[in-house]
Amino acid sequence: MTVPTIAQLRNLADRARKGLTDTEADRLLEGIDRLHDYENRITWDTTCGSCARILDSAYAETVRAEQAEAALARIAALADKHPVGIDTALIHEALATAEPVPDDGPSVRDCAADDRAHWTQKYAGE
Repeated sequence: MTVPTIAQLRNLADRARKGLTDTEADRLLEGIDRLHDYENRITWDTTCGSCARILDSAYAETVRAEQAEAALARIAALADKHPVGIDTALIHEALATAEPVPDDGPSVRDCAADDRAHWTQKYAGE
């Protein structure tokens, strides 16, 4: 038996809404939201809901920044190929190209794991 994902549970709740009262459906969706929050805390290895949301935000911002840097790198490469003048269509094509983002360092999750290991070792010595 597989465990349903949060998205699958929300989909099921939306479909089940026809057979449930509004109060029951709202309670079901509230329970799914609590489950998602709990699952997110486990993912980030924290008991603090605000901390998990901050880490989610930082991770999303890191991904966005890496994608923007990759897009700028593609435009810079395009400018190197066409130093005299760049057609705007070429810029749009470079931005639309989804090339892999170069791995230039540890991810947010790697840093979080390193922090946990550091503090675990520090507190073990006290």
